[in-house]
Amino acid sequence: MQLFQFLLDNIVAVVIALGFVATLLGKVKEKRKPGQTASFGGQPAPDRTEELQEERRRQIEGRHAALESERQRAYEADLELGRRAVDRNAREEARRASVADRASHAHRGQRSTPIIGGAKPELRAEDIRRAVVWAEILGPPRAKRPFRK
Repeated sequence: MQLFQFLLDNIVAVVIALGFVATLLGKVKEKRKPGQTASFGGQPAPDRTEELQEERRRQIEGRHAALESERQRAYEADLELGRRAVDRNAREEARRASVADRASHAHRGQRSTPIIGGAKPELRAEDIRRAVVWAEILGPPRAKRPFRK
């Protein structure tokens, strides 16, 4: 009770002491960097922002490499499908030319030359869908193409 009475009698000294303590706490708070946690062991906490940035950069590079390898595998698979389709169309065209040659030879008694480019490639919905996807991936960005109605 005597302490309370003493503080009330010397209110000016109490206000000065509180201001001094508040100033000290403000300076301690300013010394810490943003995002730095308080140190309870008496030593300042280590700055981990560079470590976190480096870890984040490695994660992004890993994802980028995985995406690039997946894109490369898809591209190679599409190339292989295209080669098979070209081979299949060439075989079909050769077969048709052979059949036409035999038919004309048997019908006319003479051999005719095969027509080049007579057969059109067969388009499937899956091939068209895949072509549109690759056009979007390999083409210019949508922001650089003019908007047409």
